[in-house]
Amino acid sequence: MNTAYYPRPEILAKPELKSGHAVIEASAGTGKTFTLEHLVIDLLIRSEANIEEILVVTFTDAATRELRERVRALIRRVCDESSEVKPDGNSELCWEVNEATRGRLREALFRFDGAAISTIHGFCQRILSEQAFLGGRLFEQEHADGAEMFGFSFREEVRMALVESGPVGDTLRFWIEQENSLHELGDFLYKCHREGSPDRCLITPKWDPQGFMEAMADLPAVEDLQAAGQILFTDKTTGRGYAGLFERLSEAVAAMQSAANPQDAISLFTEWTNKECSINKVKTAQIEHLYRAAGMEGAPDPFNKLAAGLN
Repeated sequence: MNTAYYPRPEILAKPELKSGHAVIEASAGTGKTFTLEHLVIDLLIRSEANIEEILVVTFTDAATRELRERVRALIRRVCDESSEVKPDGNSELCWEVNEATRGRLREALFRFDGAAISTIHGFCQRILSEQAFLGGRLFEQEHADGAEMFGFSFREEVRMALVESGPVGDTLRFWIEQENSLHELGDFLYKCHREGSPDRCLITPKWDPQGFMEAMADLPAVEDLQAAGQILFTDKTTGRGYAGLFERLSEAVAAMQSAANPQDAISLFTEWTNKECSINKVKTAQIEHLYRAAGMEGAPDPFNKLAAGLN
C-alpha cells in the first residue's frame, strides 16, 4: 500500500508541546480530549512509542471509557481512512502513514487492552498489583469506596460501644437521647477523617470548653463592628445587611454566655454559623459573610479580630 496522509491538529505543531512538559488550560467542550487522543497517535507515529509505553490518566471512570474508545477509533481511522493525496503547505499539519507506520498502528490496536489509559486511582492500583513484592502488598486487592468502608466500620463500633458501659457509650447514648441522628454523626466523623487526618493536618483541635467561652467573650463589641462597617461599606444595602448580621451575632454570643453548659453553647454557635442569610444578593452561611468581609481590602481591625476569634 502506498504512503498516505492524515490531518494532524495544529495544536500539536506548537513548540510548547515539543519541550517535554506542557499544560493545556481550557473550559469544557473546547477540545481537550480531542487534543489528548491525537497526542497519543502523534507519539505512536512520530516517536515510535509502543501503546504500553504511553500513560494517560483521567479523573473519572466515564472519562476513561470515553477516551479509550476515542483513541482506539482514531487509530483505526488513521490506518484505514488516510488520503493518498499529500496536502499542500506545512508538513507539520499531517501525518505520513507508510507501511511501517501502518504496521505500528495495527500492532497498537492488537495490544490495545494493555494500554495504560485509566483513572488516577486505577493506575495506582495497577502499579501496586504489578509491583506487589516491591511494595509489600497482596497480589489481589480490591479498590473500595472510602465512605462506604468508613460507614461499615462506624456502625460496627457503634454497636459495640452501645452495649458497653464507658465514656464512648455514654456519649453516644446522650447523642441519641438528644434526638440526634447517628447517620449525621457518621457523616461528620468521616468528614473529619478526610479533612483532618493527623497524617495530613490537624484541623480538629482538642475540645477546650473554657477556651471556647473565653474566645466568645473576647469578640469585638457589636458597636465597634457597626462603626467599622460604616467605614468599609459604602453601599447602603450591603451596610444594612452586615449591620443585621452583627446584631444576630451579638444575640447569639449573649445566649452562649448564659447557656447552662459548654455543650449547649457550642450547639448555639454551630446553629448560628450554619444558618444562611443573603447580603447584597449573595446567600451563604452567616460565618462565611464575616470571613468574606474580613478578607476585603482595607478591612478594619475589628473585622480581622472577629474573623480570628471565630476561627
